Amino acid sequence: NDLALCVVNSISVTPNPVSDHANVVISRTVTSKIEILVINSSGRKVYETAYQQAVGTQIKSINMQGMAGGIYFITVFADDKKMVTRKIFKK
Repeated sequence: NDLALCVVNSISVTPNPVSDHANVVISRTVTSKIEILVINSSGRKVYETAYQQAVGTQIKSINMQGMAGGIYFITVFADDKKMVTRKIFKK
C-alpha cells in the first residue's frame, strides 16, 4: 500500500480580498515543478514564478502592492499540468 495515495494534494490562496501579499499554499505528495501565474482582468500576465517543490507544504508569497485594484486570476501548474485557477480581488 502506498500511503502517499491517501494524502490529498491541495492548493489554496489567502487572503481574499488581498491588499499587500497573496499567499499561495501548495501541499504536494510528490516532488513537483510548480509554476504560478497571475493574470489581471484584461488577460495580461502580471506575475510569474517557477520552482521545484519537495514533498510537503510550501507557502509562496506574491507581492501585489504595486498592482491596481480589481480581479486577478492565480493559476497553479504542477509538472506542466494545470491544477487550479483561483479568482481573487485586490483592494
